[in-house]
Amino acid sequence: MPLVHHRWNPQCPAREATAHHAVWLRARIGSVLIDWPGIALDAVDCSADEVTLAVRARDEATARAFALAVEAELGRAIARRGGRLGMIDDR
Repeated sequence: MPLVHHRWNPQCPAREATAHHAVWLRARIGSVLIDWPGIALDAVDCSADEVTLAVRARDEATARAFALAVEAELGRAIARRGGRLGMIDDR
C-alpha cells in the first residue's frame, strides 16, 4: 500500500496550533474515514498554518482522493465555525 503525504493550509486565522486542534482534526478526519474502506491513516500533523496527512491505500489515486475529501470536509467544518479551527472558540 503506497504512502501518500497531503499538505494544505486550512485558511484559519493564524495562531499557534494546540493539542486540542489536533484532536479536533483527528475526529473530523475519522468522520470521513468511516466512508472509505481500505484507507489507513498513518499520521495527522497540525501546525500553526498547515495540516499534513499521511495516508495509505490500495493505490496512490485512492489515497489522494481520500485526502482531498478530508480537505473538503475540514473546509466545510471550518466555514461553519466562522473560520475557526477546533471544537470551542478559544481565541
